[in-house]
Amino acid sequence: PPPTLTPLQRAPEEYEPVGGRIGSFFLYPTVEARIEYDDNILALPDDGEGDVELTLRGAVRLASRWQRHRL
Repeated sequence: PPPTLTPLQRAPEEYEPVGGRIGSFFLYPTVEARIEYDDNILALPDDGEGDVELTLRGAVRLASRWQRHRL
């Protein structure tokens, strides 16, 4: 039998972002979230203090579907 791959070993499935139509343009929003933990945020030599940081980043891409013209 073929070896079973874990979810981290599998290749990600390709997808086409849907986007939203605005006239002759398509709007593609994205959101990225990241959580980090640091057990010594103050970089102290003794008894560091831990903390969690949440970072959210958003972006928007506007693409034209025009065949002849450019913007």
